Amino acid sequence: GLGPPHSPEGGAEEVEIPPAGTMVGSSTILPKEAPKEPTPQEVEEYGEWMGMELPKDQPLLWVARAALVAELPPNWRACEDENGGVYYFNFATGESLWDHPMDEHYKELFRSEKRKLEVEGAPSGTVARAKKEKKERKGKKEAEE
Repeated sequence: GLGPPHSPEGGAEEVEIPPAGTMVGSSTILPKEAPKEPTPQEVEEYGEWMGMELPKDQPLLWVARAALVAELPPNWRACEDENGGVYYFNFATGESLWDHPMDEHYKELFRSEKRKLEVEGAPSGTVARAKKEKKERKGKKEAEE
């Protein structure tokens, strides 16, 4: 006899989540809506929130866009508290977050993609540039003496 199928999330079984509009304590479960296409401005603002330096990190804006349209993982729902604040609640673990549960994942993705670009010698080389400027200043100083 085969055991029950294991889910990849380390045994996080999907739990029954009450329908949208249900009150949980003093919060209301919000409807699970399909993410809508963000405007370019929203993508840029979110990118900056993630730590992007625009326009330098323009090639990585796709990460911000992906984060904005990310679906909630299993067992997560957006809820609204009595003050109108929206937070995310995991009905399986009881965990709640102010930020979308996938935000951390996309921040990580952004950081690793940025490192990849820098390794490939993309025009970010700020470190090299700073060193070079220092050297030039030193050279000038010696020339002046």
